Amino acid sequence: MPILYYRDPADEQWKQLNERGPTGPVGPTGPQGATGDTGPTGPTGATGLTGLTGPTGPTGTKGNTGGTGATGPTGPKGATGSTGAQGPTGPRGQTGNTGAQGPTGADGDASDRWRMARGSTYVAGGSGTYKTASAGYGFNYASTPDAVCTGNTTVMGQTVKGVSIDTLNTSSITCCVLRTNSTGTYVDWVSWGVVY
Repeated sequence: MPILYYRDPADEQWKQLNERGPTGPVGPTGPQGATGDTGPTGPTGATGLTGLTGPTGPTGTKGNTGGTGATGPTGPKGATGSTGAQGPTGPRGQTGNTGAQGPTGADGDASDRWRMARGSTYVAGGSGTYKTASAGYGFNYASTPDAVCTGNTTVMGQTVKGVSIDTLNTSSITCCVLRTNSTGTYVDWVSWGVVY
């Protein structure tokens, strides 16, 4: 029962008219009210402990090749190399001018003891090696004669690199040829000396 109040006209104060009755039984729970708005986010908590290291992941794919780097500085000068082998012989030079006429020789020996022999001897080609061939005078000199020879060919200084006298004695002459191929060469020679 609720408490009732009245106004006392004697002092114009509100006064209790009755006593509060005993509390009645608890009534049934009313329906749940609507959910209130979400409150503000609370402060961030303290950092937790670091967890254990996880297993290594698989190898990633190969990245693209990077751009070419800048050119490095020039290195120091290397040591001087050894001298190379001598190059091949150059081509034969042009024929020089005709020399001045020599002085008149001494008077000759009018006797018949002087003899001259001449010939043309074939020397096989050596393909880069020296080859020789001999020829007799047809008689014997009393002592070793004088002699000269030359190659009877249009390729002197080209495939024929040289012609010379190899040996010379009182009965024969041996000519020597250096040729780059296997073709043979005729060598013209002449000798002169005394026979007694």
